[in-house]
Amino acid sequence: MKLRTKLFVLLTLFATAFLSYVHLYWLPQLKTTIIEITEKEYESHLRSVAEGLVPLLLEGQLANVHETLNALSEDNENWIQLSLKTPQGVKLYPLDDPKPYMASATTVLQEVEIGFMDPPLAILTLVSDLSHKIKVAHQLEQQLSIALSLLIFLFFIGIAIALDILVRRPLRKLSLASEKLASGDYMEALPKVQNDEIGLLTQNFSVMREALKNQNMDLRGEIDKHRRTSDALKIAKQTADFQAAHDSLTGLTNRREFERQLSDTLSNIGSSEEIHTLFYIDLDQFKVVNDTCGHVAGDELLKQVTGLLSQQIREQDVIARLGGDEFGILLKYCARNDALKLGNKICTALSSYRFSWKDRVFTIGASIGGVQVDHNSHSIELLLSEADSACYMAKEKGRNRVHFFSETDEDLTSRKDEMLWSSKLTKALQENAFLLYAQPIIPLQSRDDEGRYSYEILLRLNNDGELVLPGAFIPAAERYGIISEIDRWVFDAVILFLLTHRTESQLQLNINLSGLSLGNMAFLRHIETVLISNPSLASMLCFEVTESEAVRNLTHARYFIDCLRQLGCSFALDDFGTGMCSFNYLKNLPVDYLKIDGSFVREVTAETVDRITVKAINEIGVAMGMKIVAECVESEAVKITLEKIGITYGQGYHLGKPAPLTEIKHFIHVESNIAFLDD
Repeated sequence: MKLRTKLFVLLTLFATAFLSYVHLYWLPQLKTTIIEITEKEYESHLRSVAEGLVPLLLEGQLANVHETLNALSEDNENWIQLSLKTPQGVKLYPLDDPKPYMASATTVLQEVEIGFMDPPLAILTLVSDLSHKIKVAHQLEQQLSIALSLLIFLFFIGIAIALDILVRRPLRKLSLASEKLASGDYMEALPKVQNDEIGLLTQNFSVMREALKNQNMDLRGEIDKHRRTSDALKIAKQTADFQAAHDSLTGLTNRREFERQLSDTLSNIGSSEEIHTLFYIDLDQFKVVNDTCGHVAGDELLKQVTGLLSQQIREQDVIARLGGDEFGILLKYCARNDALKLGNKICTALSSYRFSWKDRVFTIGASIGGVQVDHNSHSIELLLSEADSACYMAKEKGRNRVHFFSETDEDLTSRKDEMLWSSKLTKALQENAFLLYAQPIIPLQSRDDEGRYSYEILLRLNNDGELVLPGAFIPAAERYGIISEIDRWVFDAVILFLLTHRTESQLQLNINLSGLSLGNMAFLRHIETVLISNPSLASMLCFEVTESEAVRNLTHARYFIDCLRQLGCSFALDDFGTGMCSFNYLKNLPVDYLKIDGSFVREVTAETVDRITVKAINEIGVAMGMKIVAECVESEAVKITLEKIGITYGQGYHLGKPAPLTEIKHFIHVESNIAFLDD
């Protein structure tokens, strides 16, 4: 509803209410007031007449009374009847009986006592006709009604015009200016600024409009800036999307995008008879180029190999760099025979290629593993694993060849089992699925039993409720480089156990280390950090290193042993006697214990050669200040023979079977802060 209409309705309602008040209350009340005033005038006149009759009545001049009253009746045409009588009802005027009158709304009866005595001299009665006065009052009422209605109408018309000029029109201009402002027009005329609320509103609107104009200009500048930024971000996103799906060096599809496309291909096969082939390619001799000529040469070789590979495949095929010198090719709609031909073609092209770098020329090749992709394929992870295994077998069988995966291939089956163990071990490390067992090492000579209890820490894997011995998974851990992580887990678990358990006896726990861990400086620094923070634990630890690994990593082993012996740890050379030149290396390995391999101990009671070997190891070890531990003591007869030879300690099922570390009776649980293990 428009403001004009609202004002009209409001003024009409107000005028109607006011006129209703005038007509229904004020004018009727005015008419009544006029009649009341007339009655009072008649009553006052009658009292004046009564006062004038008092002396005439006292003197008995009734003739003069009659004459006076007659004159009054004639002079007042509105008097209908005038009479005078004594208090006893005796008529004094008129003497004859007056005509009876009919009482009506226009007549009024008034009585006045004459004289100020009791009883009065007489009672004067007057009947008056008010119809003329009522008519005059009614006419006045009509005239006032018309006049007031006209006046009120003109008044409200004036108010309406004033409101229209002073309020509605300026507001209408402001409204129009705001509409224009909404459409971006800042030039619409505003009302003239007056010294009132509308003027203040106009002034504020003008200030607001100017501020919006400035802000709009700034906003347009920001929009332009953001548009340019958005365009740049769009280009950057396109670049980032390309980079996220492609290898930065070769420009080929990267591993993630390759796996996505392989997954899409596998999903689209469904139950159809489509057949594709997945190639896993590992360059031969790439490491020679990279190591002898540097990474720049290696990168250039990868770029040139990328060009060669791209020339050999078809347009619908997908080629990717999977990492390092490894490539993947998805041959679309290509069965095994055709894929084999293409793979041999790739091998021929790469082996014929000569890579030149400065003044050197290199020959390269490729080992290719293939696997068929069809409705029997289960997952991309398994496909890549099978292709990788086939590639590994291609390398094992002479390199620069194609080898297809087959479920009946025993070599591949073994390789596949190791790869499966790799993922299981990684998961086991993440979920703490390993368990620590301990097997006692028992003194065989009373002079060597100084109240010390020794145990070798043995590792077990909880594989979905099945307890797996280390022989099943350690080879895979060593092949895939997980063994150092496992060694660290064992060390941390042993430290945690020692910090949360206390024993009143002397204790030594033997921890096995792999050859890879001996060369792992980060692992060595971790051990040093822990033992420096807890120096009392060092004397409770003995690290066991196999003879073959120690000899193979002699420099690293010597450094590793020297560092930890300085902190108070002990070392044992495990499986001693199985190496080719065991005694020659003893002087270079400052160990505290020699553990004779069980192959010499089992038949020590029956085999003269084994007994002589054990005796020789014992004598040389004792001469070098070492203590000797015989492994695989599995009978009382073996134990007695070892005692006679003078072996210091024995270990085997006859002396004690492995049991969970937490079940060792020497320990009680205590609370301890172990936060430093999170370094």
